[in-house]
Amino acid sequence: MFLYKYIIDYSVMKTPDTFDMHFHSTLSDWLDTVDERIVQAKNLWLELITLTDHDVISTTDFSNQLEEVWIHTNPSVEISARNYEIPKSSHLTCYANSFSEDVFDILENTRTQKIKMIFEQSKKLQKLGFIINIEEFYKTFADLWNKRESLNKFHLSQYVFQNPKNINHIKSIVWREITVGDFFTLFLKENGDLYKKYGQRINDYEPSVEACWKIAQQNSAILSIAHPNFTFQKEWMDTFELLL
Repeated sequence: MFLYKYIIDYSVMKTPDTFDMHFHSTLSDWLDTVDERIVQAKNLWLELITLTDHDVISTTDFSNQLEEVWIHTNPSVEISARNYEIPKSSHLTCYANSFSEDVFDILENTRTQKIKMIFEQSKKLQKLGFIINIEEFYKTFADLWNKRESLNKFHLSQYVFQNPKNINHIKSIVWREITVGDFFTLFLKENGDLYKKYGQRINDYEPSVEACWKIAQQNSAILSIAHPNFTFQKEWMDTFELLL
């Protein structure tokens, strides 16, 4: 609980025993609304929760709702960041008493550029023989409560595989059957064998790790790596251990 002790003056409150400092809602890429998340926290008797939606800072309204049910929180967000030296994208959770306006501007730019990145990637795949209807793609995931600005290339890979013609097209390229995950890794993920031809990147749409560290310093915030076991699996674990 050192994170909470560092961020919030809770001199009149005992240390929370039950807490959840990393979860999402329909504000980014989860099925439950903010209100539903609050009900869940109340039913679990949680004393502290922080809403860490992707590139969306939790609101004052969220805090006020929690006060009514005696649950503590603080402004928080999961930032899409990038180490431009490796290069490697990752997600960083950030917790503060409050965030300055420039942080909101940075995150708004990230959300806008994510939409542009998916659109440009879709157009490139279309030119290379894939059948993609971008509005149909958006609707497919909107029905699952995913907002446009939270969609990524793995979502696009899932959409591609919904069309048998796309699957046959992939077979004609790699001469074997592959999974959605294989397609994402080979075609759309940087360093993938076929990324140079099929992948599309929008340069510098994610703030650098250094910029995120500056955000943390300027806002007296705590910055941590979200799900490091996933982000740094396999070849990246050595990098993660060096950061420790």
